[in-house]
Amino acid sequence: MKILITGGMGFIGHHLVRFILKKRPKDEVVVIDDLSKGRRDFLRDIHNKFSFYKINITDRKKLGRCFRKEMPDVVIHAAAIHFIPECNKHPLKTIGVNIAGTYNLVDLASQCRVRQFIFASSAAIYGPCLKKRTENMTPNPLDLYGYSKLSGERIVRSLRKTHWSILRFSNVIGTEETNAHLLPSVINQLARSDIITLGDLNPRRDYLFVTDLVNGIEKAIGNKRAYSQSINLGSGRGVSVKGLILEIEKILKRRIVVVQSKKLKRRIDDPFLVVSINKAEKLLGWKPEYTLRKALQKIIHAEQRILFRRAGQ
Repeated sequence: MKILITGGMGFIGHHLVRFILKKRPKDEVVVIDDLSKGRRDFLRDIHNKFSFYKINITDRKKLGRCFRKEMPDVVIHAAAIHFIPECNKHPLKTIGVNIAGTYNLVDLASQCRVRQFIFASSAAIYGPCLKKRTENMTPNPLDLYGYSKLSGERIVRSLRKTHWSILRFSNVIGTEETNAHLLPSVINQLARSDIITLGDLNPRRDYLFVTDLVNGIEKAIGNKRAYSQSINLGSGRGVSVKGLILEIEKILKRRIVVVQSKKLKRRIDDPFLVVSINKAEKLLGWKPEYTLRKALQKIIHAEQRILFRRAGQ
């Protein structure tokens, strides 16, 4: 089987490439990434184990040549602009990549008779609600990113001869993040001081370790129970920003002082975004293995040269 992964040099993508190469050694892997956020260094040690194409998914001609040459059996589409401040700052670029780029891939997948198209969507497609999001809820996104992912889902659903699977990710955390999300921001600030600046500490989010996520994605490959399905992948547990900081304090065994900044508070923010994972458990036989504490321990251990830089000076 030949598996094509878009965004394969990015945060989630490079973890996914490693996981699939280890889990499915007989399969061929093709990676597409424009390297705007992704980094070759992430996979340099195994670069000879997969084929790589530097392509922006809005470039239909280059994509077409790649598809016709490789003729993949499965496409896992993870390439996207997903950092909310970047989406808001560059709306046309976001629409181009997340919507038009997705259309290009779906159309080529149909033309090249791809067996399965797996789309990396997001829990951001759900609207405000104070209970766990289930897949049968009517989407009502709050921001451009959520709208772009919802549009991508609708494009994917147009596939007729290619099986599709939509996986809605919660907040993914892990090592080697490529955007300044909450956890990388906290880690970078802790490298300089135990006094950090954040926005609103109250929103509760569903944090999923990237290793658990890629395990869930792999379980959807060739899985007939995942065909024509939208499936949440999350931890099923909500933790506030304040709760996240308390967990880090316990791991580091040192007090963290948080200064709240009005400038860092989002104008529009969902106070509670937690997903139900019952469907994933039923259809994929999947559930997370890492608790938040265990995930944070792994991340902090990997980042210890940064976190403890001050102590070594």
